[in-house]
Amino acid sequence: MKRTYLLTALIGAMLMTGCSDDKSGPAPLEKGIYTGRTKLALTYNGTDMSGKRVTVTPGTGMEATLLFDSEVDPAEISESLKSMAPFPGPGVLPGTPSLTLTMPLATSGDKYTFSHTGETDFVTYTLNGEFNDSTMTANFTEVKLKNQTFANTAWKPLPAPTDPLSADQPIHIVWKTQLPVQLPGTEYEIQDLLRIMVNTAVIPAYNNTASMSLTQVIANGLRSLGMNADGNMPVTYLQTANGASVFTLAPLCMFQYIPLNDYSLKLYVNPTDLVSLILLNNTNRDPNIPENPFGKPTRADGTLLQLIARLAEALKPMVADGVPMACVRQGDNMQLYMTTELLVPLLKTYIVPIMENPAMRGIVLDYIQNNATLAPYQVAIMALYDGMGALLDQTTQLELGLNFKSNS
Repeated sequence: MKRTYLLTALIGAMLMTGCSDDKSGPAPLEKGIYTGRTKLALTYNGTDMSGKRVTVTPGTGMEATLLFDSEVDPAEISESLKSMAPFPGPGVLPGTPSLTLTMPLATSGDKYTFSHTGETDFVTYTLNGEFNDSTMTANFTEVKLKNQTFANTAWKPLPAPTDPLSADQPIHIVWKTQLPVQLPGTEYEIQDLLRIMVNTAVIPAYNNTASMSLTQVIANGLRSLGMNADGNMPVTYLQTANGASVFTLAPLCMFQYIPLNDYSLKLYVNPTDLVSLILLNNTNRDPNIPENPFGKPTRADGTLLQLIARLAEALKPMVADGVPMACVRQGDNMQLYMTTELLVPLLKTYIVPIMENPAMRGIVLDYIQNNATLAPYQVAIMALYDGMGALLDQTTQLELGLNFKSNS
């Protein structure tokens, strides 16, 4: 009897000891940052979203503040940009670079869980997720734009034109000045010359045995652009893999938009997806995909890198805040382009000073002289180059973008 009592007491003590060592819940809540693919799994209407960051800050009791945002490190894009400090990137929800939510938490096993239904100025959404001290899963579902002006439409670029001066081509170019400017040695004005240049075959193709124009690259390489009700812009493009070319859907959250009114929107580009896509398609085996511009040495002794750095500095506020663009629909056609109000100050402040550098001028002149297709236009191109500052002062309308037709 005593042996039975002692055995029972011993087993009971062991069980109590084992229970006291088990975790009855997650670790104490502490501030944490979740980013990358191993620590953060973030979805947007069921689609993986990369490059984002979530910061958790404990509140009172079982309450916490979750900050959803992103950060762009220029050094990860190109070595030439390593001197630039990281800057804010696009947010998880289009139109909201930084989303801060304070909410109660619950527990499930060794994790904290959360759920929330809310809205921003531009979308409505539902959020749920869970996290512990090492990983987080967050799912934005039922995301929908409040303004459905452009929603549920699909577009494809216009074909490359037979007449380079035609307005009906993939690249949208409008440039008007107070005084018509006829370029030396030609019968063309500024707008005409730019249209000729984008339709001139200067991009190497077929193992450098032929060349393509920029309009041909766009017309052949971009198959479709969609505008979804949730703010995503699905893009189908020509991808090369192992020597074969197939049309492929780019990461679904790579491009997003919000309507501003019936004629304009803001465009958001996920830098993480963009760089990954360019690196994936870094090949000369397909004539329709330009060569990857990142990470390659330059013969310009830093001049081109200086231009890239200045452009990045100018454009970085628009990475988080979005690029304002006109979006004009006429029947089955759509024009999506940057406007005068954006382009003229950008060019005057950041591009013209670099163009005035003698080293840059020498690079451009050397390229034109050694390109059989561009050489006949040398006088006109360099006149445009040298007079850029004065021309911008006289500019009344400047538009650059793409022209589409309905793909439905």
